[in-house]
Amino acid sequence: RLLGFADFADLVLDDRMAHKGETAAALLSDLREKTERRFREENRELEQFAARNLEPWDADPEVRLRLPVAAAEALADPGDRTRIVDALRAAGGRALGEPPAGTGDEGTALWRVLSATDYDDALARIRALPPALRDVFDRLSPRTAWEGLAAPVFWLHDTGDRFEPVSEAETAAARPRAGPTHLQRTALLSHAAALGAGAREKGLDFWSTELIGLLSFATETLSAGG
Repeated sequence: RLLGFADFADLVLDDRMAHKGETAAALLSDLREKTERRFREENRELEQFAARNLEPWDADPEVRLRLPVAAAEALADPGDRTRIVDALRAAGGRALGEPPAGTGDEGTALWRVLSATDYDDALARIRALPPALRDVFDRLSPRTAWEGLAAPVFWLHDTGDRFEPVSEAETAAARPRAGPTHLQRTALLSHAAALGAGAREKGLDFWSTELIGLLSFATETLSAGG
């Protein structure tokens, strides 16, 4: 017992709507029971759309190398740039341990960003970058110019892309900007490959849906170009 309560949960919830941990647990159990069926249905619908089993997004090894190296190449100091690029290439794009010996303040700050293993920690470290380096990344970020981009954007993105997650395209398409955005999801193109993995074994429904979608997208794109 804790201060007259059966456990810590009862203590914390005493002045709240649930009052007891047992009530809160029952609510969660009831919520799961009512939503789990629909959750699984939506997963199946997404798997049918993607024509593959849903798995956590896993970046291609080439991306794991190229993105950190590209960030290091933005460093102003040529010595820092060479030291960090070489260290990243040697470790497959991972910033392991301490920064290379002789690295200056700007390079060290970037190394700390690249070595972060937690999303919130990485964001905090990006915000703490020296102003000059932060300005470089802000100017390179699509967010800087996206809202003011007036030309129509026709965005074709594969749901199985391991270079750039489709969620990035969905986020961009949902953001308001000066011009229209047309996002077409497909499961045929991978990133830059001729055909997505497993697509050859799919049935007629898959192929007809995919090809009709791509042809409609192409027609719309060509029409916009006059």
